[in-house]
Amino acid sequence: TRADWEIGNTKKGFADFLARYDDDDVEILSNMITEVSVLFASTYRFYCSLNPQNPFSMPLKTFLRLLTDIRVFEGSDAAFKMSCKNIFIHVCSTPPGRLTSRMKLMDDSSEPFSLTKSRNLLRFGYIEALVRVAHLKYGPTNESLSASFECLIKLNFLRNLGPETILDFDGWRVRRLYNSHVSSVFEEHKPLLVKWF
Repeated sequence: TRADWEIGNTKKGFADFLARYDDDDVEILSNMITEVSVLFASTYRFYCSLNPQNPFSMPLKTFLRLLTDIRVFEGSDAAFKMSCKNIFIHVCSTPPGRLTSRMKLMDDSSEPFSLTKSRNLLRFGYIEALVRVAHLKYGPTNESLSASFECLIKLNFLRNLGPETILDFDGWRVRRLYNSHVSSVFEEHKPLLVKWF
């Protein structure tokens, strides 16, 4: 999620949005995003898997379902829901800016962010969209962006998400696949595996 945050920060519109806030506030926000990275990653995976066309990106319908499930729309009017749709469209239509070689997924000839052309959220856009929704919902009552984001996490995500949406897939993998017994089995075949892979 840290890499997704860095990619999102290269987008001109989002960088300009963050520049309106104090550097310390943006740093606190960055640390908060790192702290909730498992929650965000598992929620993103779960809601993307609801999309049969592409389980690796999030279309508008799925994004709105997430916001409905975490009760962001409760107590809001139709204009707020339209503003959330506009946030989605804006985030999807703005490509990332300066990409470092670390940020490119394949090579110079590939177009790693081509899914944004289909107006779906990738992970870096998902984070940006949630930061903007937090600002829209809780910004009028909070002066800092990090406080608005914290409200979104505590009042919406943690209270309203079901247990199936916040499974840590990596936890199972680490507990079951990467243990000393499995490692010892592969150790004797390591030279051959290194040659093959």
